[in-house]
Amino acid sequence: MVSQRFRVTHFCAERLERIYNLYVILLKSSYSVMISENKTDCDLCSLPVEVQGFTLKTTEGDKTFCCEGCKGIYEMLHEELILPQSADSEIS
Repeated sequence: MVSQRFRVTHFCAERLERIYNLYVILLKSSYSVMISENKTDCDLCSLPVEVQGFTLKTTEGDKTFCCEGCKGIYEMLHEELILPQSADSEIS
């Protein structure tokens, strides 16, 4: 199949097929994990939050972000809304 499509030797084709099959398995498993987790959107850009840990406590409630960049931009734009962090959360 791969050898005909890409004109490579049979040996290379077998390796390419193994790599492709592993990629498909990893892709499917990571997609199912993302689907099953709690779906939240970034409070700045509205992209799905895939990595936990980028949060802020504000006067409007807890804010969750998809990355450090969105969290930093939100902090710059809304300094007056951000509540002080406890010493425990700054360490971790």
